[in-house]
Amino acid sequence: MVGDAGAAGVGAGAGGGAGEGVGAGGAADAGGCDTSDPGVAGGAGACWASAGDASAAMPMHAAPARNAKGFRTIRELTLADVFGVGSTPGPLGHGGRTPCSLRCLGASGNADFPGLRNNRVMSDMRVMVDGVLLAPGEVPLIPLDDAVVRGDGVFEGLRLYGHRPRTLEAHLDRMERSADMVRLPFDRDLIRRETEAISAATSAPDCALRVMLTRGGHRVLREEALFPPAPLGWSVLPVAHRITPLLVASKTLSYAANMQAARLAAEAGADTALLVDADTDAVLECPVASFVWLEGDDLVAPPLAAGILDSITRRLIAEVTTLHVRERTVGDLASADGALVISTVLESRIVREVQGVATYDVAGRRINKIADALREMCVTGDPDGGRTVPV
Repeated sequence: MVGDAGAAGVGAGAGGGAGEGVGAGGAADAGGCDTSDPGVAGGAGACWASAGDASAAMPMHAAPARNAKGFRTIRELTLADVFGVGSTPGPLGHGGRTPCSLRCLGASGNADFPGLRNNRVMSDMRVMVDGVLLAPGEVPLIPLDDAVVRGDGVFEGLRLYGHRPRTLEAHLDRMERSADMVRLPFDRDLIRRETEAISAATSAPDCALRVMLTRGGHRVLREEALFPPAPLGWSVLPVAHRITPLLVASKTLSYAANMQAARLAAEAGADTALLVDADTDAVLECPVASFVWLEGDDLVAPPLAAGILDSITRRLIAEVTTLHVRERTVGDLASADGALVISTVLESRIVREVQGVATYDVAGRRINKIADALREMCVTGDPDGGRTVPV
């Protein structure tokens, strides 16, 4: 089952993604799942098979399986069941071709990122499952392995410019490191070929692309909409967080905590959250992006040693201007002279306020000069996706 994303993918619990997605207990409705079935426990939301359950993978042409009460079993659950999209189950990786009303993340009041994504109908966007490019409008059927059950897998979020992925090799480098960290086999050449294939076929030449690798070895690549411009700047909400040392610097599908932070931010009227260390108040990162700020003319970022993601866009911005690494608390941002939220998909968004801490001038000369230079580098500086990004 394909999740919805920043950052994102199939996730455990409430969501998973730069990594936004559907995980165990994340979106299932008890009304469509009979909890008396063998292997189904825990009531509402516990409708997923474990990786060890032989029923988890649907046969290529399996007839719809139903229990004695007429409920469809977990083998037949698809994206349509979770999001209410009409579909007729078909072979693995292919759903029915009925019209899809599901819209992209945030397109129409998504609780995680309200209004952040362009309002493009998801049926226009392309999906590839295990090397098979689905036709527009097809609903993908994904075997229920531990990517869905436990958020066990890795992903990368890329941005396409004219059907070409920016810094593809750098993203593959990081994905390979993430896979190695969680002991997940990674076929770099295969992932590259599939990424290039779907990039050439996306419905929009400029878009986001999420590449997911599940614990069961399945590869799901999905076109996603870009965020619209934000001329008024972004509001960010500080949210306390603790980074697990087991997953430092890896992009796994286990993004439930990140998505919870994003929901809290949305509830507060913010565009995203700013994660801060729960013990020290140190500035960390955003749920699906990095955070940098100005101290005078100095552009400053938190230390990677804090456990934050080694952002590729952060490396690129260091080519635009000198990047200073300093540990600061969220309170220190009151004296900052501006800030940016940066990521591959966003490029950058100028911050207008850190709620409860500071407000900034979104028309500031220095912050706009940096944002414009980063944009120019992203658009023109890597036509073939092979740029070597300094570490």
